Amino acid sequence: MDLEFIVQYLMLRHAASSPQILRRVTTEAIAALGKAGLLLPQASHELGEAAALFRNVQTVLTLLGDGSSSTVILPEPDVAALAACVGAVDFARLDADITAAAARVSGWYDRLIEQPARQAAQARGDDAR
Repeated sequence: MDLEFIVQYLMLRHAASSPQILRRVTTEAIAALGKAGLLLPQASHELGEAAALFRNVQTVLTLLGDGSSSTVILPEPDVAALAACVGAVDFARLDADITAAAARVSGWYDRLIEQPARQAAQARGDDAR
């Protein structure tokens, strides 16, 4: 997932100069990166909210899917329960929230990982991907 990669990359990149950012829990790492000034406040907020949403959905899916959150096909009552458990009005709203959060994460991935990598490759004279 782009979100996990962003957080792990930033921790690895900045760990030597800012060891206080090292955390095992993604949401805690995001907060530590923000507090250390290594993430913009907007990035820290949006990535933290996305991580919490994704974790909550995955947890409820695991509970509803007999211990597995991958490729779960839920009956309608469980779909409604999933939405309610994560605080959404209904499943359509939850789907929209997940889609929007994923788009924000993708945007931060591009800004924090892809663009700097392209710029570094161009500065070295490497072929852009």
